[in-house]
Amino acid sequence: MAWSKNISQTSAIIIAALIILLIGAVIAIILLAVKLNQNNATISSIDDHYFPPKEFIAIILDASIGLNTIQFNIEKNFSSYELVTTNWTHFERLTIAEYGGDHNYSGLTFGELNSVDDYRRNIDKYPYYGEKLPCFSW
Repeated sequence: MAWSKNISQTSAIIIAALIILLIGAVIAIILLAVKLNQNNATISSIDDHYFPPKEFIAIILDASIGLNTIQFNIEKNFSSYELVTTNWTHFERLTIAEYGGDHNYSGLTFGELNSVDDYRRNIDKYPYYGEKLPCFSW
């Protein structure tokens, strides 16, 4: 009987140790999750300075025969005042281009724009090519 009592006590000690280890593991997982959440919050707060979210963006205007002059100007105004607004940030990740007939294509590379005003000045420079017949070659 003494032998079985020792086994019961040993089993109880082992079970208690396993429970303590399990509780410790759960606490470690919770602490890790909190730490990861804090790291994500830090990354998120850095990305919050990017509006729209941190990506490269290309805006391409249609200046071809598919639009008339009025529609082209509506497209430019929408792009300048409705799409790209004063709350946008980090213009180095934005580029603009336009295409039209007779192989007309013009655009900026990433990094050439610095502000919403810079964007609007460049959009205003784009001419309307729609009077010409489109001719594309690949």
